[in-house]
Amino acid sequence: MTREPLFREILGCGEDLVLLHGWGMSSRFMRPFAERLSERFRVTLIDLPGHGRSGLLADGGIASVAMAVLARAPARAHWVGWSLGGLIALQAAVLAPTAVRSLCFLAGSPRFVAATDWPGVEEAVLNRFASDLHRDYGRTIERFLALQLHGMKDERPLLKALRETLAGQAKPTEAGLAAGLAMLRGTDLRRAVSALHCPLLMLLGRRDRLIPAAVGPAVLALNRGAAVATLEDAAHIPFWTHPDATLSAVAAFLERGVMVGG
Repeated sequence: MTREPLFREILGCGEDLVLLHGWGMSSRFMRPFAERLSERFRVTLIDLPGHGRSGLLADGGIASVAMAVLARAPARAHWVGWSLGGLIALQAAVLAPTAVRSLCFLAGSPRFVAATDWPGVEEAVLNRFASDLHRDYGRTIERFLALQLHGMKDERPLLKALRETLAGQAKPTEAGLAAGLAMLRGTDLRRAVSALHCPLLMLLGRRDRLIPAAVGPAVLALNRGAAVATLEDAAHIPFWTHPDATLSAVAAFLERGVMVGG
């Protein structure tokens, strides 16, 4: 498949909204959620460098990636980022504050790696996951996402739909995966959360095995104006397992964010 420099797709009409996917995935995985959002917003989906239909950047650092995404995004929009996508959206808000009207993290955090003063994932877990991805991308991604569905009421149909979507998704490049992992391991934007001027929503899953729900209170300690919502039965892919509740929470936040953030 031919890769384009930061592939972009636009759906719907209304106020602009940028939707960013997570590490190892592509905008295709978020398209069902994007289609629902497009009933209210003009949604811009962007494949991150080395993922989906996007090419690589000469500099894979988070600042360069955020600048490249900003160049493909509307001049002023609401930003919704899943996992790594949320981290990049936050970096975009740091670099271009007027471009980001509001920011929503879906199962994300300003710092992914755990520290003595921060809930997160152990770096060894990220390293092991990356190693498995290089050996067998498709099986590793499916196994990881299936783990997030385990025990849910609609586990079988969700897993079937997930497999069908993954089957049509372009495999990310090794360089793209490595750059994404470096961002997850080395980025700490907690100070940016404290200085953030736009409305912020942290939408977390109580059953998430990657981003602990404790990230919510930790973010509130950094920014008392932030909104935190936790879906009790959701894990790391709430827009997939709980699309109605996720859409409702995001839409309600954006409506409030328009009033607060202008």
